[in-house]
Amino acid sequence: MNNESDIFLVIHEDTAIYSLIGRITAARASVLVTSCEKLPSQVRFLVFDLQNCSYIDSTTIGSFLKISRFMNERNGKLFLRHPSEEITAILDDMRLTRFFFILDETTDPQLEKEIKELLETIPEESRIPLPYDERDVLDEAFILEAHRDIVDTAPHLKPEFEHLIELLEKTVQD
Repeated sequence: MNNESDIFLVIHEDTAIYSLIGRITAARASVLVTSCEKLPSQVRFLVFDLQNCSYIDSTTIGSFLKISRFMNERNGKLFLRHPSEEITAILDDMRLTRFFFILDETTDPQLEKEIKELLETIPEESRIPLPYDERDVLDEAFILEAHRDIVDTAPHLKPEFEHLIELLEKTVQD
């Protein structure tokens, strides 16, 4: 386990569950996007279990938006399961909550029960850890794409990210 974050994957029939643990930032978001893009075509339900996730940065949020679009294109759904108060506050402050299906006991009790039971019955050795590669930390092109995804989805956030996007565009062009 990396001392800052970890991501584990479980696939069961048409459902893939990623358990995100700790602080998820650009490096982990990059690995997450790559993994989601390689999911088997039968996966229709994608769950990001955030109950042990303490923080996500804007690059991760942009990655979530990209993955959500990817799942919509395959007639699937992305669920954010049990986001912490801090993560919920970040999404609320950015006015992005409406772009995600939040999963807990109040939003979809039956699906929540099924996911909980599945996670409880999957043996620890069946949980696939996603690799950690520190070289991904400063992939400016990936970070740029994630922030463009945010602004494309939520144009009201353009003033907040405009300067960062301009800087990244210059860096990526060089």
